[in-house]
Amino acid sequence: MTMIKTCCLLLFLAFPWLFSSAQVGDSLPHPPDSSAAFYFYKKNFIYDPSVLYPKDSALLYLQKYNPARYPGHNYASLGNIGLAVHNLIFTPPSPAGFDLGIHTFDLYLLGDQTVQFFTTIRPFTELFYVMGKYREQVFQGIHNQPIGKNFNVGARFSIINSFGGYLRQKADDNSVDLNTSYFTKNKRYGIIADYCFNHLTDQENGGIANDSIFENKIETDTRLIPVNLQDAENRWKESGYHLTQYYSLSKKDTPAEDTTRRTAISRIFSPGSFIHWFSFSKYQLQFNDNQPDTLFFPNIYYDSALTYDETKMKTFENTIMWMNSRSPLCPFMVYLGGTYQYTRVQEFTNYTLSRNDQFDHLIFQGGVKIIPLKHTVLKADARWTKGDYIKDDQKLIASIQQTFGRKKSSNILTANAGYYSLTPPWFFHHYNSNHFRWDNDFKKEDIFLAGISLKTDLIETGVHLYHLINYIYFGTDTVPHQYNGDLSTMEAYASGQWEFSHLSLAARVVWQSVSNPGLIRVPAIMGDASLYFSHYLFKHALFIQTGFDAYYNTSYYADAYMPELRSFFIQDEKKLSQLFILDVALKFRIKTVRLFLVYQHLNSLFGKKDYYMVPHYPVANERLKFGVNWRFHD
Repeated sequence: MTMIKTCCLLLFLAFPWLFSSAQVGDSLPHPPDSSAAFYFYKKNFIYDPSVLYPKDSALLYLQKYNPARYPGHNYASLGNIGLAVHNLIFTPPSPAGFDLGIHTFDLYLLGDQTVQFFTTIRPFTELFYVMGKYREQVFQGIHNQPIGKNFNVGARFSIINSFGGYLRQKADDNSVDLNTSYFTKNKRYGIIADYCFNHLTDQENGGIANDSIFENKIETDTRLIPVNLQDAENRWKESGYHLTQYYSLSKKDTPAEDTTRRTAISRIFSPGSFIHWFSFSKYQLQFNDNQPDTLFFPNIYYDSALTYDETKMKTFENTIMWMNSRSPLCPFMVYLGGTYQYTRVQEFTNYTLSRNDQFDHLIFQGGVKIIPLKHTVLKADARWTKGDYIKDDQKLIASIQQTFGRKKSSNILTANAGYYSLTPPWFFHHYNSNHFRWDNDFKKEDIFLAGISLKTDLIETGVHLYHLINYIYFGTDTVPHQYNGDLSTMEAYASGQWEFSHLSLAARVVWQSVSNPGLIRVPAIMGDASLYFSHYLFKHALFIQTGFDAYYNTSYYADAYMPELRSFFIQDEKKLSQLFILDVALKFRIKTVRLFLVYQHLNSLFGKKDYYMVPHYPVANERLKFGVNWRFHD
């Protein structure tokens, strides 16, 4: 009887129109959204002020609130939102300047490049709340307050508090950013500024101690399955101030005035604009374990009863740049700039200062954009870094973009190529802790890249190629190594979103190939799809969507995770089975309120218990979650 009730509930979640007598038309009109809001990022403010992004108000991806499962994201996680993640699509690093080298928590951080500056003319607020099994709670909010016509102040926050389905798996992540933007009436001067704060406290259990207990269903209560670490956690504290401003020397360099190509051509010889940005950031990374496991960690260097390792970093940057025009229609745009960067890194091992380094760097950059024909855009960008730690790093990249097709339906073909010569991140060179220590003298990593993509109304496809020399990785011994040879990787993808009357379908598939799969471990094939049925009820007062989300990746030897290093490393012990995750969801929209009810990982109720994305960290079991998004003005 219980199974029958469960099946009826799932049937209602997936196909509620079977239980409804409401009549809907053959097509679904999309009335204008009076609550539309637009925003831009720092990169748009600097290079292309004409770009504005609409704040999404659709239902299709409302339930995909986990950053590791955002559309277009393919990340392996430790089984609970808020914990460390690992990108399953191979993407080599491309920093400009000093890089600490730890990026496993980046998805959850609010930072300079991710701040959204809104341009609303009315006060705008959006709140988002999710609750689920194992006391999972996610609370996020955005507010923008216009003051006059050209001045906006805003705030954004994110709170993740989730205990997870296994022992010592709690994530407690808190982030906030405060931002403001101002433009003069004639748009000759503009300024944006923000303050970001991130505080992540994540328990680390080192994975379950015996996979067979989970896989053979010996213990069905996952909270009773033993784990490797009993009292360990990672803390990440970060705060930063950022300010960017421009001043146009010309009275006629605002994008809105570019009504004709002749007008745009006159921008080539304009006095241009000066752009200045400044930032100051502090980082504090802590790992502590009050009961270090001598079998889990490879070494104990200082104290077998306590581990408290900490890395602190302060970074100051000051940049000034000139470009002849900020107009997106200018047929020849050139920019030149320079950055002074100061960085201080300190290491503490069991509360004792063990390293204190300071670095000064100069980063020179320049670029050009040429529009030789109406629908053709050529771009080139170059950066060169020189200083105490980084010596003569280079980044060169060029691209061509061709637009073709009907006026209302444009197709975009883009090709790019580049070369990076980069000093390895500081973390790969030097580290000293209770369990790990190394001092390496690695060569520069050389990366050649090329890619091509085609975007149409129906589908987007592309291919990315990378050729790497002196690749650096974490080996099976959990320490960094450098491969003195060549490696090549290839990624091909296709994605699209389609509407068929009442049906909405979105899908993405990725194929990857690696010349040396012993050093770079990624699944050969990954794919995700969303299929939803949409209809209106109660004379269009209620909009409803119901359907499925699915994810799949092939079997492979996935990288393992070392909590003390906050890093993933190669392992040959366990080959993960192919993974399939099926979610079923019911979603509503009533005016500016959106709600969802999602039953995640439905298929974990049946079949084998062999679902992992990271060895010894099972994917979360089935669970029901409820979420609400409320957008309002004034």
